Amino acid sequence: MPVETTKYLCQFKCGKKCVSNKKAMETHESTCWKNPSVKSCSTCKHEIYEHDGCDHPELAGCPSEEWMNRSCKKVESSLFDKMMNMKHYRPYEKPENFHIYPIVGCPFWEAKLSERNAEKGTKSVEREKHCI
Repeated sequence: MPVETTKYLCQFKCGKKCVSNKKAMETHESTCWKNPSVKSCSTCKHEIYEHDGCDHPELAGCPSEEWMNRSCKKVESSLFDKMMNMKHYRPYEKPENFHIYPIVGCPFWEAKLSERNAEKGTKSVEREKHCI
């Protein structure tokens, strides 16, 4: 006889794996970078996020490399770099891998169009259904 379980997913579709503890998911959602109320680069219309890479066939073993860059269309690069290093805007540990975490609680934040549509309750979902 199968055992029924309940799992919780982040409503902001950030990719976090489902968890069985509702409180843990609520805690995650309150700091999720895809949550517009967090005001992170990930949901801002000014975000510039570049992720690229290349292979090096000219080198022995044909190594690959990847890089990424995060910047802002509204804030000068010198101020953005300062914000990236301020604990207030990055209250979490710096990553060990190459991923560049977004700024959170940004005073220059403005919602991307998709977040604005979700907040206003527009009929974008209905339009998508008709396109299928």
